[in-house]
Amino acid sequence: MADIKKYAVSPTAELHLRDAEKNLMYAQHDENGQGVSGTEMKAVLYGPASTQYRVAMQNQSNELVDLIKQKQKTSRSIEDSLTKNAEFLSSITKELRNLEYGDEALQGEALFMAVYSDPELGFLSDQIAGWVQEWGNFSKPSEKS
Repeated sequence: MADIKKYAVSPTAELHLRDAEKNLMYAQHDENGQGVSGTEMKAVLYGPASTQYRVAMQNQSNELVDLIKQKQKTSRSIEDSLTKNAEFLSSITKELRNLEYGDEALQGEALFMAVYSDPELGFLSDQIAGWVQEWGNFSKPSEKS
């Protein structure tokens, strides 16, 4: 019999970010305009197998259930939706590599919230939200026989 655990996924994975035109993003480019290796703009994300992801998903569910129990409206304003989405994405982001937000020297949670809350960078939020739901993106490299 085969050990099913060999198919287990990693709790985190790296996503090489793409711009709104689907080009891979780099912090530095060479004289030919090509991205310099080692300067890839990446998001290190907690995936569906991680505690962080499961807690973030549970928090979203709990908030909706609480609103329903309190008989409050369950629709949100655009600003509130943007903030809630940014909070969710921030909670499943371990690191953003090789990027900064404007002239601000932000790090960690503050950087995540600034990036994910910016409507002009919405393509990043959409990209990450879609990518993190794919279990295959968190597959471990196959072992050589």
